Amino acid sequence: MRSLFKKIINHYRVPDDAYETFRHDFKYGISKGLVLAGSAGVAGVILKKSFSASDFQVALLYSATNLGLLFSIFTAVHAERANKMNYAYVPDAIARTLFILTAVATALIPNAWLFTAILCAAYAFNSLNTPVLTSIYRSNYPDHSRGKVMGIVRTVFNIAFVVASYVFGLMLDLDGHNYVYVYPIIGLVGLWGGWQLRKINIIPTVHTTSPMHPIRSALTILREDKPFAHFMGYWAIFGFAMLMIDPVKTIYVTDPAYGINATYEEAVLAVTVIPQAVMLLTFAFWGRQIDKYGVIKIRFLLNILPTINVILFYFATDLRLIYFASFLQGISMSGAQLSWQLCVMEFAPRQQVGLYMGIHTMLTGLRGIVAPFIGAWLIGTSGMGNTFLFAAGLMVISTVMMIRFSANHIRRDIEVPLPIAAERGD
Repeated sequence: MRSLFKKIINHYRVPDDAYETFRHDFKYGISKGLVLAGSAGVAGVILKKSFSASDFQVALLYSATNLGLLFSIFTAVHAERANKMNYAYVPDAIARTLFILTAVATALIPNAWLFTAILCAAYAFNSLNTPVLTSIYRSNYPDHSRGKVMGIVRTVFNIAFVVASYVFGLMLDLDGHNYVYVYPIIGLVGLWGGWQLRKINIIPTVHTTSPMHPIRSALTILREDKPFAHFMGYWAIFGFAMLMIDPVKTIYVTDPAYGINATYEEAVLAVTVIPQAVMLLTFAFWGRQIDKYGVIKIRFLLNILPTINVILFYFATDLRLIYFASFLQGISMSGAQLSWQLCVMEFAPRQQVGLYMGIHTMLTGLRGIVAPFIGAWLIGTSGMGNTFLFAAGLMVISTVMMIRFSANHIRRDIEVPLPIAAERGD
């Protein structure tokens, strides 16, 4: 493993001051890839194919991740403290343990609601530490190469995800109840990865605590930092459409009522493996663009292919066009993931990164809890095709707003060296 690190570092020139964090984050990324392989996309397929579950239960799984994001504002207030690692590690460990419990409990009592309930809790805990992780990356990775280094980790993350997802899909095609073996594997590897995360030595920053309640602090920032509030609003429109349409895609490719009725392997390929595999080819590219231009200047570009993806789903009548749509989406997904993780750094003062990220994740969670159910509701009231068109319309509106916003945006995350006199305090 150590020789692999050296080859990667030499090839991508990971800065020396990022090496120790990168070494542990690399292993953590591998474990998170396997955890993602048990995400709502795969679990939704299991629900539809193994349990013949309702659309509501699939939507519930997709909303659960966002429940953790909604409440992550309460971990965000600890993101600049010396013991911040506890708030990153503990939610991870709980989530991984719940993955194992999912298999044990449903092996004894095979029930769709039991499967859904335990996994919902696991997904919620899994996303609870997002603001703290962002703060760690801000303090431990240098500004000039953060996007590139995180892009390397995300590439490894997605390699692990693609391989694991495909293997799990094959296992489920052999027997739909093989999920009782899938989730213990995910949980155990996830616990190992969490321990690697815990080994990261946090670089000290100015520790701040807000005297106000987290929600009041968030509202104060949104009221006083107008550019940040506006961008969060524009992002929310696009994010709502994406979160609404994700479970709709799973329902479309797996439910026999819509004619495709994909197998486990085909469904997992369509909704997760293909876009994630294509992402591997573009992480380095988008990481360099983010380091050079910033998230805000290129975010609208990352909206275009997902919009085309949704339009192609509208026209799709077989898996060939769906596979092509997923391929197109994968080209921009790497940049979308990096930009989601890094965007607040272009607005937040260094000592408030965790709180700003907490606002971002809270707003993501708020729309993410509602959006999947709106998608399921629209299928029943307006039809599958109109649901895809509605989502595409929201994406276009958001993209136009982001183009206008980016024209005048000034980054706050680039540290400008002080004059010598200023460094001396003159």
